[in-house]
Amino acid sequence: MNRDRPDRAIESDHKTALTNRKETDMSDDRSKTGSADRIRINVNQEHELRDWSAKFHVTPDELRAAVERVGVMAKDVERELASHRGRRPA
Repeated sequence: MNRDRPDRAIESDHKTALTNRKETDMSDDRSKTGSADRIRINVNQEHELRDWSAKFHVTPDELRAAVERVGVMAKDVERELASHRGRRPA
């Protein structure tokens, strides 16, 4: 019997636990903003809906409609909203 095998199993379980913990820790925490928060719009998060609506000077319903038409990428939504207002994106 290989004496290293139980240790590898424990190590593997530990890595799995750490991986699962990282996935759980990466919840939508407003204090942890990063590039994903700057390039994607989640209209299901109240703070994002409010903040993106303010940035684009539109109502939350207008923002939701634009996201439904073009997807969640902020640059695409900005372009879509600007085209409906007859102006260039900011």
